[in-house]
Amino acid sequence: AALTRLLRSPLSATRLDTYLQCPLRFAWQHLCGLHLPQEINEGDDPAAVGTCIHATLKALYTPYLHKTVCSGDISAETVRARFYEQLEAHNLRKLLPADSCLMLEEAAPMRLMRFFANQPARVTIMALEKELKTSLRLAGRDYAFVGTLDRVDKRDDLLYVLDYKTGSIKKHDGSLWT
Repeated sequence: AALTRLLRSPLSATRLDTYLQCPLRFAWQHLCGLHLPQEINEGDDPAAVGTCIHATLKALYTPYLHKTVCSGDISAETVRARFYEQLEAHNLRKLLPADSCLMLEEAAPMRLMRFFANQPARVTIMALEKELKTSLRLAGRDYAFVGTLDRVDKRDDLLYVLDYKTGSIKKHDGSLWT
């Protein structure tokens, strides 16, 4: 019954990833409604940091939506300013331990500048943080899926979908499919 209720709402890549990483955790979290108890955060919060970085990139690229951005158009000062705005907006100075926050404040602008240095010389930003919805018909039933495209660029008359990764990519062993 819990699975039937769950499948009435759209599935996301995050939910599918939870299942692929640990079906038992998926069942506890999404079918039984069990969650880890709220505790004082004494460690890093990768999800919150990732959200902050995504928001920073969105703020930096929004002025270029449906326009061409060239290397050097976004200065180091602008990157730093937008990052610190998002750091405040996401309340990370209060959420993260002081040492983690201090490292983040120094490392994130440098890593963002490295990201910009590796971008193509000219791109047209076609979409930012675009929500996608679709359904898949399987065994006579429709299943809804939802997700977000981080960015879509137009380069040399081709469209490129960018998925920002702020953490590590977990590789699956493929056993689900066998």
